[in-house]
Amino acid sequence: MDLDALLQPSSLMWSYGPSLRVPVFAGGKNRFNLVKARAVHDEALAGWRQAFLGAVADVETSLSTIRHLATAAEAQQRARTSAERAAALAKTRYEAGTSPYLDVIEANRTALAMQRATAQTAGQRLAASVSLIKALGGGWEASVPLPLAEPDPAARLTSEGEAKRGLLGRLKGLFRRG
Repeated sequence: MDLDALLQPSSLMWSYGPSLRVPVFAGGKNRFNLVKARAVHDEALAGWRQAFLGAVADVETSLSTIRHLATAAEAQQRARTSAERAAALAKTRYEAGTSPYLDVIEANRTALAMQRATAQTAGQRLAASVSLIKALGGGWEASVPLPLAEPDPAARLTSEGEAKRGLLGRLKGLFRRG
C-alpha cells in the first residue's frame, strides 16, 4: 500500500466496477444516423413496391394478351375454314368449267394467307404464355441440355505461341492486328 505505486501509470489503468460511456457532445450524430437509416428503409420499401407493381402489371398484360389472342385465334380459325372451303369450291367450279383457273389461284392464295395468319397468331399466343410464366417467376427445366455451338474455325488461334500467352496477351495481339 505504497502511495508512490498508486500514482504510477500502470496503476491508473485499473478500475473496479462497471464503466459507462456516454457521448456528451456528438453534434446530433446519433439523431442523423437514425434519420438516415429510416430514409434507407423507406427507399428500399419504395423499390420493393415498385418492383411488385411492375410484376403485377406484367402478369396483367400477359393475361390480357392471351385473352385477346384467344378471341383473335377463334376468328382466324373461322376465316381459315371459310377460305379453305372457298378454295375447294373454286377448284370444283374450275373443274366443271364454269370459272377460270385464276379464281382457283386467288382462292388458294387467300387460304394460304389465312393459314399463315393462324400460325402467326398461335405463335403469338405461345410467346404470351411464356411471358406470363416469366412474369409469374416460374420456369421449366429442359430434360435434355441444348447442344453447344461449334466454335468457328477461323476464330481459332493461329499459333501455339498465342495459346500459351494469357488472355491479356491475346487481347493485345488483337488490337495490334486491327
